[in-house]
Amino acid sequence: MADPTENVPKERHLWEAYALSRDAQTRCELIEHYMPVAKRFAAKVFGLRANAATTFDDCLQYARVGLIEAIDRYDVNRRVPFEAYAA
Repeated sequence: MADPTENVPKERHLWEAYALSRDAQTRCELIEHYMPVAKRFAAKVFGLRANAATTFDDCLQYARVGLIEAIDRYDVNRRVPFEAYAA
């Protein structure tokens, strides 16, 4: 089983780099890193839907947009875990 802290240095490095440069490539790496979180959130919302009119793909797209907006607005200096902020 993988150690849950093994990605912390990479994650921290990405956030520090993005905070300084707002580089598009770093932003893409953050999106890719947190996409599993967005998928879990989409699955949770999909399971709670009131009717069958909403597809999982719709929920996933909303989660992707929310993830991107959260990455763009997140302030690493506030010391709030990103996953808590994004939720």
